[in-house]
Amino acid sequence: MEINARRHRMEINARRRQIEINAPFARAYDFANIKVDGTRITASTRLSMAGMNFTIYASGYPFIHYMIKNMLPGSYHHITGVFSASAYISQTSTRAMLSIRVRPTLIEPVSVDRSTTPSDAIQVTDTPTTTTSKKLEFLIHLYCLQEWENCETSLGDKVVFAEKLISLYERLHQEDMIIGPGAVSPPVSIQDATLETRSSLRPGTKKTTVKEVVLGTYPAVNMKTNMDDSPLVVPLPPPPPSPEQQQQQQQHHHQQEPMLD
Repeated sequence: MEINARRHRMEINARRRQIEINAPFARAYDFANIKVDGTRITASTRLSMAGMNFTIYASGYPFIHYMIKNMLPGSYHHITGVFSASAYISQTSTRAMLSIRVRPTLIEPVSVDRSTTPSDAIQVTDTPTTTTSKKLEFLIHLYCLQEWENCETSLGDKVVFAEKLISLYERLHQEDMIIGPGAVSPPVSIQDATLETRSSLRPGTKKTTVKEVVLGTYPAVNMKTNMDDSPLVVPLPPPPPSPEQQQQQQQHHHQQEPMLD
């Protein structure tokens, strides 16, 4: 594939007050990192081009979806956006390091030999006419709750986040955007749980009631499907295992347990 020499250049436009970056051939280092702060979701990915490393940060749901689905290690993308740069001294080095943060306004796939960029990746832009799909917002939130342990959630309240997801579900269900035999049940529930704590200074235990988030039986979110504006069809939850199946599962679990010599 022939790449115009001009497209190999990383261009920086400083004519405006906001400094813009144009990286038409940026390579992703790793998968997108998802961060939950309260109910706000952001995604970030490290990329490199022409010897310069930078990280993009996005909070728009179309960008988050693109980054989760398409930014795989070794994939190539055209990135434009506003950036800021700062210098710092690394603890493992005596030379100054440069940190570049980019807020993307355009991400589009670039297809080259040996690239891991998915063939069905579609360009996303940040324009005043861009509208966020309510369904996409719901699926991104459901994905984060299903992948909660793999997200950066130190500032995220799981109960508050689940309450927002339930609110999104109720709105879509009323608008017939969530249909199917399993649509009558929300994707998550919030239940009271009793927590027992024992003090080393006093005998006995102390019981405290806390809120617990329980995922429903919705299938895992597939970022490759159901992302258009068509209704989301939810199947019936799988039936509970029979006593025979439970016994077989327990026997299989015991067989998998390591034996001590």
